[in-house]
Amino acid sequence: MLKRLKSVSMLLFLMGASTGAAYAVANPGVTDVKITQQSGTCTGIVKDATGETVIGASVVVKGTTNGTITGLDGDFSLSNVKKGDIIVISFVGYQTQEVKWTGQPIDVTLKDDTQQLGEVVVTALGLKREEKALGYAVTEVKGDELKAANTISPVAALQGKVAGVEISGSDGGLFGGTKIQIRGASTLSSNNQPIYVVDGVILDNGVSGNTTADWDAGANNASDYGNELKNLNPDDFETVSVLKGAAATALYGSRGLNGAVVITTKSGKGTQGLGISVSQTFGIDHAFKTPDIQTLYGPGYMPGQSDADQNGSMWDEHQFTVNQNGEHTLVGVPNFGFGPRYDGSQIRNYDGTWTTYSPRKNNMLDLYKLGFNTNTNVSIRGGNEKTSFYTSLSYKNAKSTTENNTFERYSMLLKASHKLNDWVDVAASFSFANSKPRNAQLNAGELFVNANTNVINPLFDVDYFRNKYLGEHGGIASTSYGDQYGSVPSSAKNYFFKVDNYDYVRKETVIRPTFEVNVKMTDWLKFKADANM
Repeated sequence: MLKRLKSVSMLLFLMGASTGAAYAVANPGVTDVKITQQSGTCTGIVKDATGETVIGASVVVKGTTNGTITGLDGDFSLSNVKKGDIIVISFVGYQTQEVKWTGQPIDVTLKDDTQQLGEVVVTALGLKREEKALGYAVTEVKGDELKAANTISPVAALQGKVAGVEISGSDGGLFGGTKIQIRGASTLSSNNQPIYVVDGVILDNGVSGNTTADWDAGANNASDYGNELKNLNPDDFETVSVLKGAAATALYGSRGLNGAVVITTKSGKGTQGLGISVSQTFGIDHAFKTPDIQTLYGPGYMPGQSDADQNGSMWDEHQFTVNQNGEHTLVGVPNFGFGPRYDGSQIRNYDGTWTTYSPRKNNMLDLYKLGFNTNTNVSIRGGNEKTSFYTSLSYKNAKSTTENNTFERYSMLLKASHKLNDWVDVAASFSFANSKPRNAQLNAGELFVNANTNVINPLFDVDYFRNKYLGEHGGIASTSYGDQYGSVPSSAKNYFFKVDNYDYVRKETVIRPTFEVNVKMTDWLKFKADANM
């Protein structure tokens, strides 16, 4: 009964408070009256269907650039808003909602965007179409998948993500070219590489230091500093479409005979308001496995030899090399067949010191160091119903597992588009990259397994001899000068000398502007003109 009395009394109070007279008094000094609608601050909270707050949702006054994003608690505060303005709330994966502001706080619940569409891919013309509507094979990879691979070349990041594509790397190290074949070789005597199309600009996947992009046997991989693909920033990729077959690449003529890889970079289209993204990726490279090599027997001479080889080197009955003092020594040990069984006995090392006759099982791995690669990217995108833009700055730094093989890159991308009217829109972009690949990788692995070189046998201690290759004269140690390290295998001495004393740096600067005009002639006819360099 008491609760009902309170309700009745409150109702009477409101009725009484609402009564009164409304009147206007004429002011002779005023000739006309202007009514100005005051602006206020719109506040509110954005949640999803489960009641969880949505962080980073875009909140924009429709038809303006006045906007903000929701904070950590899903809340927002937007100033200079008038009563009656339409507030547009959007977020990736949710349906966009529009709410009319009445002057009161807004509580918005976003619904999941569950609309199911066929898989959309980018064609050679740069148009988005459903894959099932195409008459040829196209495989699309999202840019975020390539970004996660954290590679320098976007080709290498496609490894294992596209069926029917064979990818292999060169010996150039971090930045060396990467060979790709789509559906196998299409010709026996020419280039089998596909072309790369980045926002309409055709790039080549050739390899520096080679006569062809297919890396023939005579190619000089030691001078392979990659190609211009290494100057692209994977963080800017929206999608990468691999077009297979002549029908898919008809637009490019004979250049597209081997297929095409179409890269579409990000833009600000579809963005309301302003968004900032900061990303940091870090990776570690570690050589952990080498070819299996037997470690029961040491190196020896060829079958049929006894007492001495063709150069007069003497052997004892156990096939050990002996010096003039009758001591077992590693100096002059051949790299043929099988020699004495490893027994841990004392033997003279290449520099005359004593060591054990035991295999260095990790001597190849000891040649490699811990590598790392990191990429820092900052991007800003924004827009409204007519204009959009996207810009990014990126810094890439990588160090190889082989010494003195590094890569550094600064890159920038600026894109903008504007809708002039209902049937004409224009777009432009400007990309800049400055890279510094240092010392194309020397193929250290072949020093241990290639029989055509002065192979380093398992008795060689890489860590011990790493800095023991110079003579007193300052050059590579030689027995001709009586140097202590003159008998160290020449392949090892030459390799260490090159790594420590040769420094080849290639500085590259790439500038690529583009401009395009799109005209909608009719609902079924569109005209596009673009220019690039």
